[in-house]
Amino acid sequence: MKFINYPLAKSIELPKIPKRRKKAVIKVEDIRDLIKEIETLTYPYNLKLKAAVLLAATSGMRSEEVYRLKPENIDIERRTIYIPGG
Repeated sequence: MKFINYPLAKSIELPKIPKRRKKAVIKVEDIRDLIKEIETLTYPYNLKLKAAVLLAATSGMRSEEVYRLKPENIDIERRTIYIPGG
């Protein structure tokens, strides 16, 4: 610290500012490619996985939120999804 003219201030270290991570952004083309790959899977798995990927991509839900989602959390009539807290 050079701002205070006192010997003790020279021995104090300033806290380090953490560097921010870059956010990973998935491109629309990557999602389309993933959906095409999902469609090659067998019947019950392709629908579930396709729904989960599209839900996460269009709603902004985190992967853990999609994983914990249960049918009773979805209100089709009101077109809402209840996301329970951790």
